[in-house]
Amino acid sequence: MGRRSLSRAIGLAVCALLAVGCGKSYMDLPPMQFYSLLTSNKKVHVIDVRTPQEYADEHIKGALNLPVADTAAFWASVDSLSHKTPFAVYCRSGVRSTAACEKLEALGYTNLYNLGGLTTWPYEVE
Repeated sequence: MGRRSLSRAIGLAVCALLAVGCGKSYMDLPPMQFYSLLTSNKKVHVIDVRTPQEYADEHIKGALNLPVADTAAFWASVDSLSHKTPFAVYCRSGVRSTAACEKLEALGYTNLYNLGGLTTWPYEVE
């Protein structure tokens, strides 16, 4: 292993340890992996946390619109879903989906996946 490869491997290991040390249990996924999750696992809750208007403009096929800004409605809707099923969360740019994942994580939810923003989504939308 060359010096550059070793440095990179050490850097990646440190980043992984820092992420674990920070307690982050949700996983940020790039679009390709997020798409693979959606197409390989039919039992996944795809959650669009944007506003109803943003959702109406375009959304990932099969996504539920649970606006994180409407806190009471968001939690009531999330509570009605199976907690054992993975949650795949997204918004427009990643800010709201990250906040939603952090809130879900704080309440003990696991199997959380964050696309971040729909602006990075190269696949078909409705």
